[in-house]
Order: sequence, then structure tokens, then C-alpha cells
Amino acid sequence: MKLLVIEPARLETSDGIVKLASGQIIMVEHEKAAYLVQTGKFRLRNPYLDKNNTLRIPFDSDTKYHWWAGGQSIDDTLAELGVALEVWERYTNQPYPEEIN
Repeated sequence: MKLLVIEPARLETSDGIVKLASGQIIMVEHEKAAYLVQTGKFRLRNPYLDKNNTLRIPFDSDTKYHWWAGGQSIDDTLAELGVALEVWERYTNQPYPEEIN
């Protein structure tokens, strides 16, 4: 997942300590992203579901996700995220995609 560094930070990696500056974008595994976001020094750049299963699309995410500005549909974004049936039904009237099952 892509994370935006919003405060300078230091991360311990297998190669040692890495210093990160505000404004940098880093790629991390999904499992680590949640922890880093909770520190308050990082923010997700990709669409995601929050703890209430509400779809969040950051304004600085790739414009392909900006349905309000001619980007792909919410249906396509939900399918990319592989959301559960109950989330799908909250946002769309379309049939649940077979590829998510």
C-alpha cells in the first residue's frame, strides 16, 4: 500500500534505520500500513475502508479513483478492494462481482 509521510519519521527495516521526510511516499505491506497510520505520521494514499467499513478515497490518491471528476466508478474501486458483500450492497445496486467471491 502507498503511504504518505506527513511527519518526519524513522523506520527500522531489515537494512537498518531509514529516515523519512514529510511528503515522501512509501510502499508497505498491508499489515504494516495499519500500524503506521495509527502512529499519526503516515496517511494512506490509496482508497480504503475505515474501521466502520466506510469507503475513503483520499483527494491526493491517483485520479483514476476520483469518480467525482470522471475517474472510475465506485463499483470498480470496491471490486479492486475486494470488499465484502454487505459493503458492496451499501454502495451499489450492481450484482456482486464473481471475482470477489
